[in-house]
Amino acid sequence: LFKAKPKHYLGHNPAGSVAVWLLLSIGLFICVTGVMALQDNASEAVVNMHGAATKVMLAVILLHIIGVVVSSVLHRENLVRSMITGYKSAEINEGIRQNYNWLGVMMLVVTVAFWFVYLRKTAG
Repeated sequence: LFKAKPKHYLGHNPAGSVAVWLLLSIGLFICVTGVMALQDNASEAVVNMHGAATKVMLAVILLHIIGVVVSSVLHRENLVRSMITGYKSAEINEGIRQNYNWLGVMMLVVTVAFWFVYLRKTAG
């Protein structure tokens, strides 16, 4: 990363990929433990895990933001703009080799299914 000419990635660099997976995983864990913590018979351990996970999430977010700033400076590119617009400058022969739209759709389906089941259970 701190070489004279650090390697350029069109998508996430390896550290950014790890951060994204951590954010998604911790977010899921926070959601699950949050729902469990709201139950009448919730254990103190679940409540404590939920609270600890939120602190870990904030730490990962902070590290991710620092990484974005450092990478933006080192590569002389605006990664925040790329994150918002979805576009990033690249060499003509560079390109994203794989499309992960299916993963986003799967996450949406699981989220909607969870809320449908949860809301039906709490309403009845």
